[in-house]
Amino acid sequence: VKGGIAVVHNGIIENHESLRRYLESTGARFVSQTDTEVIAHLLNHLYEGDMRRALIRAMGMLEGSYALGVICDQEPDVLYCARNDSPLVIGARDGEGFIASDIPALLSHTRDVIFLQDREIGVLDRRGVSVYDAYGKTRQHAVFHVDWDLSSAEKGGYAHYMLKEIHEQPAAITKTITPRIKDSLPDFTEDGIPDSFFEDVSDITIVACGTAMYAGMVGKTMIQNRLHIPVTVAIASEFRYEEPVISDKSMVVFVSQSGETIDTLEALRLANKYTKKTLSIVNVKGSSIARESNYVLYTHAGPEIAVASTKAYTVQAASFYLLGCKLGLV
Repeated sequence: VKGGIAVVHNGIIENHESLRRYLESTGARFVSQTDTEVIAHLLNHLYEGDMRRALIRAMGMLEGSYALGVICDQEPDVLYCARNDSPLVIGARDGEGFIASDIPALLSHTRDVIFLQDREIGVLDRRGVSVYDAYGKTRQHAVFHVDWDLSSAEKGGYAHYMLKEIHEQPAAITKTITPRIKDSLPDFTEDGIPDSFFEDVSDITIVACGTAMYAGMVGKTMIQNRLHIPVTVAIASEFRYEEPVISDKSMVVFVSQSGETIDTLEALRLANKYTKKTLSIVNVKGSSIARESNYVLYTHAGPEIAVASTKAYTVQAASFYLLGCKLGLV
């Protein structure tokens, strides 16, 4: 082994079988059927003393989604990470660095985070955090300061997270609605959404998965019944394959609690090719869907830990009422 390499991987490598066959032909011996082990052997095959260069070459060969953490015994004081279509957050602190898939895991260590973007590499060492693109060029990222603390993500005396989040619904709805009401009318000035966004809308498509899609169905019923604008609700995983009809007058709304739902993100990227009227309803600031939408409506619900959605659904539904009222007003 050129350099004892350990990998942690979140995602799916779609071409792992062809890579496995290639690596076996070079002498690699596999002990599992996982796509993650393929990544470790690929990096070992490409490693020539510089893990950053090996990662750049590997990203050109890997197809699919991945958030990677990589360590190598030949570079003992460096943690490498890379992502494509899977969330990865870097925590920054003087002389230290951390990686995770979501912010709550980092809050006991630091509140300053960097959101790695697709096909980027992060290098964490005692000097700090450096980010590079897929060609090895340095990238500059703003450090995002998290303004909520770990106690927001803990159970706070409740028996479990779901019960806690059920009881948090009134406060979450208040935080979502109150800043956006001025003189008893909806106002999105603080969100940077101009009235022109709501003008000359011919139709609306709402794209989401799971519970977020159900919130979208509530939005459809309210908006279409009252404003008589055609509204379609599409499940994100099918959106790209249904040849959606989108014009420059189409408003397309994307709903995701995490802002990292991969099917919803891919649907957003498609819609952005046809219209500037894309808006996301998300909870996590700086998330991929929020960054790539033309406009974003944050729901301010705080961290959601329970798998069964409670407050995330109610604030998404409330956001649709705000949007519908604003659309009717304009």
